[in-house]
Amino acid sequence: MSQRLASSFTALRSRSGSGAFSQQAEQQAEQISTTIQDDIDVKTFESVNRWYVFSDLHASSNTIKQTVRTLERLNELVMENEGMNGNKNGIIFLGDFFHSRGSIPVPLLNSLCKTLSKVTAPTIMIPGNHDQITLGGSSHSLTFLPSIMPHCYVISSPQIFLSALWIPYRRNSSIWSTLPLSILPPLKALFVHADVRGAKMTSTYKSNSTLTMSTFPPSTPVYSGHFHLPHSIVSKDRKVTYVGSPYQMSFSEAGDVKRFLVLDEEFRVVEEVPVGRVGREFYIGLEEGREAEEGDIVRLDVLEGEEESVREEVREMKERGIDVVVRRIQRKRNEGKDERDYNGNGDDSDRNPTMMSDSDFAFSFLGSMNYNETSPIYHKVIDTLNNVTTATSNSRVDLQMGEIDLKGFASFKDKAEYPLDSRGLVLLKGGGASNGVGKTSLAWAAMWALTGMIDSRAINDASVASIINSRSKNATVSLKGLVNGKLFSVVRSKTRTKTSLKFTVDDKDFTMQTAKDTQGVISELCGSYDTLSRCVFMNQFMSGDMLSGSDSDLLAALSKLADIEKFQQARKAASEESRALQKERLTLEGGLNVRSKDELVAMARVEEMEKLVAQSAVDEADLSAPKTIEINDALEKATAELDRLKEERENDEALIRLRADIESTDSEFRSAKEAVWKSEMEIEMIRNAGVAHNHKDGDSCPTCGQTIEGDAEAHFTESVKTAELKMKDLEVSLHAATQQVGEKSDRLGLFVEEQRNIQEAYDVKIKSCREEVSVLRRQISEAVVDSVARDKVKDARAGLDEAKSKVATLTQDVTSMKEEIERLRAEEAVVTTAIGLFSARGIQQYVLKGTFDSLSAYTAEFLSALSRDTLRMELECDEGGKIGRSVEVLENGEWIPRSLGSLSGGQYRRCSLALTFGYREMSRKWGNFKSNLLVLDEPLTHLDTEGRRDVGALLKELVREDDRGTVLCILQDKAAEEMESSVDEIDVVERDSDGGSSVLVDEFGGASRERSDREPPRGI
Repeated sequence: MSQRLASSFTALRSRSGSGAFSQQAEQQAEQISTTIQDDIDVKTFESVNRWYVFSDLHASSNTIKQTVRTLERLNELVMENEGMNGNKNGIIFLGDFFHSRGSIPVPLLNSLCKTLSKVTAPTIMIPGNHDQITLGGSSHSLTFLPSIMPHCYVISSPQIFLSALWIPYRRNSSIWSTLPLSILPPLKALFVHADVRGAKMTSTYKSNSTLTMSTFPPSTPVYSGHFHLPHSIVSKDRKVTYVGSPYQMSFSEAGDVKRFLVLDEEFRVVEEVPVGRVGREFYIGLEEGREAEEGDIVRLDVLEGEEESVREEVREMKERGIDVVVRRIQRKRNEGKDERDYNGNGDDSDRNPTMMSDSDFAFSFLGSMNYNETSPIYHKVIDTLNNVTTATSNSRVDLQMGEIDLKGFASFKDKAEYPLDSRGLVLLKGGGASNGVGKTSLAWAAMWALTGMIDSRAINDASVASIINSRSKNATVSLKGLVNGKLFSVVRSKTRTKTSLKFTVDDKDFTMQTAKDTQGVISELCGSYDTLSRCVFMNQFMSGDMLSGSDSDLLAALSKLADIEKFQQARKAASEESRALQKERLTLEGGLNVRSKDELVAMARVEEMEKLVAQSAVDEADLSAPKTIEINDALEKATAELDRLKEERENDEALIRLRADIESTDSEFRSAKEAVWKSEMEIEMIRNAGVAHNHKDGDSCPTCGQTIEGDAEAHFTESVKTAELKMKDLEVSLHAATQQVGEKSDRLGLFVEEQRNIQEAYDVKIKSCREEVSVLRRQISEAVVDSVARDKVKDARAGLDEAKSKVATLTQDVTSMKEEIERLRAEEAVVTTAIGLFSARGIQQYVLKGTFDSLSAYTAEFLSALSRDTLRMELECDEGGKIGRSVEVLENGEWIPRSLGSLSGGQYRRCSLALTFGYREMSRKWGNFKSNLLVLDEPLTHLDTEGRRDVGALLKELVREDDRGTVLCILQDKAAEEMESSVDEIDVVERDSDGGSSVLVDEFGGASRERSDREPPRGI
């Protein structure tokens, strides 16, 4: 825990008391990190005083243009305003940098690295749900960005940084309840990627998330990514601002004005800067669609059967390069619809359909299933579809072929140049012996340059040496033109052992390391072999394939045209999402089981603690706190009295006097007794001395043996008298002393008895006090035991409170997990429904049916012209993928059903050409593939004069529809002669004397003209 958080927690404790901040809350608070990465220069970020905020970039291969332009625009703003008015600028990104989880395509990664390496401003980023790979969010796709950007800080888990709280996306909304937002120190702001209840998912659809506004701390601004509509939601003193996406991504965002938010150092909004146009935009309605620019998408909602009313506007928009989606609103059954009358009595306008894109089909299909924009299923289908990219969905090809140069190719030994652009209807015929002169080789040279194949016989460039002229070492074909408005050049060269392929677009070299890889790029940008063979190069071996071919072949062709793969990929994506949701739900359910068991255990603990508290309450009733206080007071008084008595005993004056008298009397007694003893001893000595010296003169001393002198006796007698007198005095003194000793002894006895009596009185009182103190101390001990019991009651109640708190927390967790599980179940149900809608029997079948209906309508237009309204054909596809081809022939004013096998050769050829032209026109109008060139090899086979004339008239009409168009028609002999008066130019291929071929361009011009003599194709 950081010093700052720790000090804040200490302050909270001091304000709220020890119970206001539990250990559990402190542990929860530690889930929010304050540790900054070692390699982050914090001062650089602290110096920023102006932050540019954006979110939901959704970088993908499909949005790379918008992504790069957005980042460039943002970096320009940051750099332009750096240093202005003291500004130090930084960038904040709030999640969903990438659109898809998992691996990042190399071209996208390269573009991002190149763009982001120029961003030098301090940048803070948090991952969104689209960035995160694991459920917990710890693994995500933003990890590599700091290695590209010098001052980039990616925050992967909840963290406090720059006095703001940063929270990446959390899939489980119950996690929010564990974050201690209410006890954190004051924050400047919260930056999150979250789904908040009440937020607008679109302009008409609001979120019903379990994460509510009350989760966030009051009076603290919250900035969030996740929803693309820029808006704010407010509840009392709380406000959440959704930054929004920087560009429009679907029709649900049509009309949204995108912005960058600008914040000051306190994270307050100071400005909103419009992002401006960074890519295609979406419009709904004819009026709004008139403001669309090239590359934009316009959706028109038209009642079924009224498509003709917008046909002209759709055509004009398409000419301006605008993608138009016509959503057919289904009428109520039989409303305004009559059964089609092929005799001319009914309205046949629906046989000339407007383009239907994948989104168009999806809108129409959802409408037929009664799903509208208020339905989450509607949004799930549309969003899933918009998030899927296929090769077909990205390959809107407008191929304008300019000219081919060939040398050593087939019968063309020497170099030949052949123009393909803006030539009208061109007849390509052979001079002299027409067969084998090289007409087809010349016409198919562009096909070989683009694909390495020349016709349905699948002679590919890896195995065919026959395309090399027998007198040449190698064959080379060069094709130049425009693809989607950009100059391109393809040069394919082949020796007998090696193939070389070069491809450039707009002066950029797209040649890969291998010819195979380069071919892949060419097929993606210019069209695949299948597309070119169906829409441009139609030889005599292929013209009937779409009619006579297998059901699977026709189904594959129309599936590609309608981009069925996109719906299949959408179903796959929805299935993957469903599995991810199921896995997350099962994980939560496992966690819920654990939490539910914990809840039951905690509830049992609550019951146990309630019983303990109830029993303790009974015991507690006998515990009187006042009684304990009374005992303590009495003990203090008794102890004080005891001390007083002891002190009084020591300081009693009578006892003191008695003790002094006793000591004095005792001293006198001992003195008197000693005097008696001395007197007695002295008397005894005198008596002994008298006996001992009772000798006469001349006697010898019994002791020493010396002779006693005469005067000694007189002296002795004198001494005896003196001694007797003294003895009498002593006896008197002894008697007096003995009497005094008796008196003193009696007096001492009295003093001692009196002292004993006083002492005993004190001892009685002291003993009584001591007994009282002992009793009181025993009562205090009992009271202490009672206090312990009372503490047990207190502990039991605290345990009950803790158990209840744990139950409340677990109940909240269980509730949140149940809500999240229900949300996941609801989302699973939506996704499961979407999976069903995307299935082969759902929208795929609906799309195929619509595609077959459209192809039938386009084919009917051409067949009407080719057969002069004597033939009609319908194509149908059932749920099993079986295709029905029904043909009717007008005979004697009646339509007679016929099988394909019973048609004449001319009738069959008309149906085949009509179907081929119908598919080509459908592909052109639907925006999948468009080309200025159409090559037809022997298209008039089996046709009579009238039929050949009708084909010529139709081909002239096709040329008039495209002012840069060229229809190259290869014919033989009589058929060629009949067509000569109808064509714009005639080219002749001839064999020279050495067997090599050459071409005379525009025979009517009189001679072969050099390329410089002709008007060059536009843009080339």
